[in-house]
Amino acid sequence: MSVDEFMENEKAIDYQMANLGIPRESELTGNPDVVYVHAYTRDDGTEVKAHYRSKPDGGSWHGVIYDKNSGFSKRLSNSPELRTQIMSKYDKKSKKFTTNQIGIGFSEDKNLNYSIGHGTILKPRIENGEFRGILFDKYDYKWLSKEELPNLETRKLNNSAYTLQTIKQLTNYYVIIPVQFKLRGY
Repeated sequence: MSVDEFMENEKAIDYQMANLGIPRESELTGNPDVVYVHAYTRDDGTEVKAHYRSKPDGGSWHGVIYDKNSGFSKRLSNSPELRTQIMSKYDKKSKKFTTNQIGIGFSEDKNLNYSIGHGTILKPRIENGEFRGILFDKYDYKWLSKEELPNLETRKLNNSAYTLQTIKQLTNYYVIIPVQFKLRGY
């Protein structure tokens, strides 16, 4: 990144570092959505350092990063279902999480089920009696039956999105949401 590119993106970089952090290599290694690029020299002589980038699947990903004070972040952080799943991966004896990525899913809270469904908590940690992590979710629609989604209009929209996703006419989309909540009894 050149100095000009850094200056142009400095606010976004500062925001990511302060709120989300920068992924560690161990979090990227083996991730099916990224590719490791070895160091190389361009035809014009510019040396490019080794790095990770999104997988070249012919498409691109767009997304939204929520602020930790957003209503969605607060609703998610207050979900008893989410808290239970996260803390099930915490070892009280060692005072550490048993994994650096926690798969989560929602079935009890229908709004979170339809908006998130399932995702991954990245960088789970406890600081000063508070849990902190980042929820990463890709919009990956599935076909829903009348029993799974009784509202006809919502079901039509969802199943149309599923069809468009299947024929690669729907833009890939991700959501990143900071999660934090005070711990009780940990």
